[in-house]
Amino acid sequence: MHDEQTDRATAGIPPDRERLAGILMLAAAAASIVFVAIDPVATGSDARAILQSMASNAPTHRLVHAVEMACIFARAFGMTSLANRLGQHRPAVRAGCIAYLAGSVLMLGATVVDGFITGDAASYFLGAG
Repeated sequence: MHDEQTDRATAGIPPDRERLAGILMLAAAAASIVFVAIDPVATGSDARAILQSMASNAPTHRLVHAVEMACIFARAFGMTSLANRLGQHRPAVRAGCIAYLAGSVLMLGATVVDGFITGDAASYFLGAG
């Protein structure tokens, strides 16, 4: 039979580290909200104006997405710490952790494409037209 003390002792994670992981998750969530709120939006009345807006917003957009990537890593670290605390030996905990981490990988892909490629693509198409 497993109890919380046995799981913690087995995992070898001191309670202070668990608390740190939780605080890191909360801080990452707060930072994510703040930085998404300052993420510039491309505006324009036609396709060329929208591309120009995307190209001019690219430096800020890259910064926001770099911070978002760090937040994704911080939340993934916190999730693995939570999974350790709940007991990785339990199939539901392991499945939930794997699903969360798979979603994190997909989010990283989205942040790279939207944050780092779209601005350069906009600049490329402005130069071609």
